[in-house]
Amino acid sequence: MISDFSSLDFVNLFFWYEGTGDLCASLFLAWTASTDEHSQSGGNIKECLEKVVATMQCVIRRTYENSSKQLGKLSDANQIVFARELMIVSSKHEIENPPKLHEAYLVKIIK
Repeated sequence: MISDFSSLDFVNLFFWYEGTGDLCASLFLAWTASTDEHSQSGGNIKECLEKVVATMQCVIRRTYENSSKQLGKLSDANQIVFARELMIVSSKHEIENPPKLHEAYLVKIIK
């Protein structure tokens, strides 16, 4: 039995922000539905993986850059939590048109 898997190597960003799992799941659902419309063989998992990881990295980097500027100036706990919110709205362009940052590859597993 042969199984196909998609894999992707990328640099891990060691920042923690609330909502990254929800964003990742939403992006994956949206891109699998979108690529499914244009593919006769179903959703293109390889393409989805590339788009999800690229978008996640763009949103996390933008959030990090914004929060690192603000955190040193804030003293109120509520302001600090707000500064660590994902910058989803300002990342709209990258969410709709993720840049090609990484190339996923197919892995065949023979059982």
